[in-house]
Amino acid sequence: MKKKVLIIDDAPEIVTLLEDLVEAHGYQAISAPDAEQGLTKLTHEKPDLILLDLMLPGMDGFEFCRKIRKDGNNIPVIAVTVLKDEANHKRSEGVGMNDYVAKPFDPADLMQRIKKWISQ
Repeated sequence: MKKKVLIIDDAPEIVTLLEDLVEAHGYQAISAPDAEQGLTKLTHEKPDLILLDLMLPGMDGFEFCRKIRKDGNNIPVIAVTVLKDEANHKRSEGVGMNDYVAKPFDPADLMQRIKKWISQ
């Protein structure tokens, strides 16, 4: 059975790029355009890893991660974001994200990180 990667991003072109990338490496891609739908997909799809944009409409990525950690969910979360500054990197760690990748990202580097967290 393929491992599932949940992609939560409001930019359709990034979602398509990430879906193509993870599927080319043998994973099943599931996507949501915002955090609320991401929570629903998390519950129903039981993904093995989440790729999470931090700047989302409504609930942002920080709040999404804070919420799932509060609920006891320890699924690996990788922030994939344009927020490159150290303060947001530290903030992501503070809410329980496992890794942080700045956009534009190197596909090989991102896949290496995905494989690292899924295999743990």
